[in-house]
Amino acid sequence: MLLDSWNKMTSLWLRYVVYERCHSTFAVFLFSAFWHGFYPGYYLTFLGGAIFIHASRLVGTFGTFLTTRVVLIDQINDFLKSGLSNQNHFQVH
Repeated sequence: MLLDSWNKMTSLWLRYVVYERCHSTFAVFLFSAFWHGFYPGYYLTFLGGAIFIHASRLVGTFGTFLTTRVVLIDQINDFLKSGLSNQNHFQVH
């Protein structure tokens, strides 16, 4: 429980001290790695985390773009199908 509270407060502190000034997730992770000391594992871990967060944001944006397009295509498809089915009523037999 104490660790959860510690991580929340630390992330808020990093947000106000680093992110609000740089607006860069990479800067936050780089600062955090520097804060932990100069061990290559920290830099690999924290910068890897920044890369994954950046990639997930790109995928999320692309997924929203695709979802919007699919909904629009479905609406057009429904409209065309309803229009074509209504044309059958006006045919001369």
